[in-house]
Amino acid sequence: VDASTVISLGDDAKVKIAKTQAGPLMMMWMMADVPPYDDVRVRKAMKLVMDREKMVELALLGFGSPGNDNPIPPSSPAAYRSDVIQQDIPQAKALLAEAGYPNGLKVDLYTGATDLYPGTLVMVQAYKEMASEAGIDVTIIPAPNDSYWDEIWMKKPFTSLYWSLRPPSSALPIAYTSDAPYNGTHWYNKEFDNLVATASKTVDADKRGDLYREAQRLLAEDGGHILPMFSSVVSLMREG
Repeated sequence: VDASTVISLGDDAKVKIAKTQAGPLMMMWMMADVPPYDDVRVRKAMKLVMDREKMVELALLGFGSPGNDNPIPPSSPAAYRSDVIQQDIPQAKALLAEAGYPNGLKVDLYTGATDLYPGTLVMVQAYKEMASEAGIDVTIIPAPNDSYWDEIWMKKPFTSLYWSLRPPSSALPIAYTSDAPYNGTHWYNKEFDNLVATASKTVDADKRGDLYREAQRLLAEDGGHILPMFSSVVSLMREG
């Protein structure tokens, strides 16, 4: 069930709530080879404008957890960091100025006409408001859901989407290595590719984990992947 249903039925004494700590990834992708996203300073600024904890409350009514711009939740032992990246509007403004946008910039963010996943429309609206604090003017462009994945996703330079939770061994190579089948961010980083490839052949669990964590750090700091949060998978069970 979605978060609004949980709120409406959660006080029913006969209803029990069961939820995961982290489920589907809710995110936005920037194509790292298309201006202005081809400048890493712009990509970093686009990530720093977010108050991730607030976004979880707004978009998911608290039924989720903040993310750190990579597909592994901070709560996981496999994550590259356990704390959450904090909003930093002054740093975002400074990075934009260094990149040649001292007066801010305008970007188009494509999303579905209705929720692609529960909370998506609130997420992009919250992002628009947060980004405006750093001088980033986000125009949200809705597109029909029935054609979104064929005509918008992986075709427009800045899009919203959701993704299933996976372990590092499958989460990183499916969408972020240079030869990934779903590299919608067009991010190509040889160091990242080598880390993922080496990790997949490393038997020692500790060494393999270190390699995956370093790969996650590179993705979060340099990639075109904005991941503010993970949605909890919530189920309601009514007692007989």
